Amino acid sequence: MDDIRRIGKTNNERGVIGIRLAENDHVVGVSLAKEDWTVLNVTEHGFGKRTKV
Repeated sequence: MDDIRRIGKTNNERGVIGIRLAENDHVVGVSLAKEDWTVLNVTEHGFGKRTKV
């Protein structure tokens, strides 16, 4: 973990927010992505978005 730079100025800071979840929402999967990959996010209603990494 030495190659990951600190974002905040103090130990209490946590960095950026990656996702905001409603009270009953859950993250169901996490994966490391390579630089040339794309990420596909799909909602329960069938909406999707592909994002280059």
